[in-house]
Amino acid sequence: MTAKSYFVLVFILTLALLGLTISQQPAWLQWGKETLLGLPKLQAHEDSFYQQRVDPIFERYCTDCHQKDKIKGQLRLDSFRQTVFGGRSGDVLGINEQNSILLQRMQLPADDRLAMPPYGRKRHTDDELKVIQLWLAKGASGTLTAAEFPNAPKAKRIIEFKPYQPEHVDELRSTYAADVARLQNLYPYNVQYLARTSKYLEITHLSSAPVADSLFAQVHQVAPIVQKLNLRNAPITDQAIDVILQMSSLTYINLAATQVSAQAVAKLLGLNNLKYLVVNKSVLTELPIQKFNQAGIQLTGIEG
Repeated sequence: MTAKSYFVLVFILTLALLGLTISQQPAWLQWGKETLLGLPKLQAHEDSFYQQRVDPIFERYCTDCHQKDKIKGQLRLDSFRQTVFGGRSGDVLGINEQNSILLQRMQLPADDRLAMPPYGRKRHTDDELKVIQLWLAKGASGTLTAAEFPNAPKAKRIIEFKPYQPEHVDELRSTYAADVARLQNLYPYNVQYLARTSKYLEITHLSSAPVADSLFAQVHQVAPIVQKLNLRNAPITDQAIDVILQMSSLTYINLAATQVSAQAVAKLLGLNNLKYLVVNKSVLTELPIQKFNQAGIQLTGIEG
């Protein structure tokens, strides 16, 4: 064998080995199809049954162990694309539900060492398992819509309550904790957190702690975390608006029976998170109501 023939043989064997390696790597193979052959990118449609019904199940029960930051078994289930690529065991979806490794693992008893999710984790319901079965039975499609799965169990709204973790709450509140404590010491009934797990505040005017402009200015240090502000009957004027405009998280304000003018109230259109605003009826008639409606702010006028 000549040197030239030897190098040609080595080159051919190298290409064959490279081709074999790529063929065993679904992600590489798909990349080649998309980059070299111009095939469409492998991804699920936004209105697909996968996106609307299947992905939320994976997110709820699987992605703690199977996502980009923790790829147990070299398997990711945090997107349609990654799910199709499979993991260490190869294709986990199978060509149908009968030989799907994913479905087999989900159907194992909770205490089985191969069960998905693993023992001790929250477990899918029968209806959620049925959704996976139906999806696999139709080829694990990323394009078929919910209309093509008429027998699928109806989606249920699941409300989950995370366990109370004081240390986590303390961390959330740490930036403004000292300032909040100072205000709560001065006005214990007027400055409160919205919930024991929240970092946001509700400030309420009570007759026991009158909030005039000079006193109201004290809250500017916690302005970014004030979410609800009830100043009805508070002796404040337009001077308070400058502080209120610093409250970027505000969703609710009650300024009824105050001396704040319509011109000053109109400046509140600059608060991007504001949803509800209560003012005197007399002030309401002077406001650019259409602009507030366009900003998604619900206006209410009451007798002063």
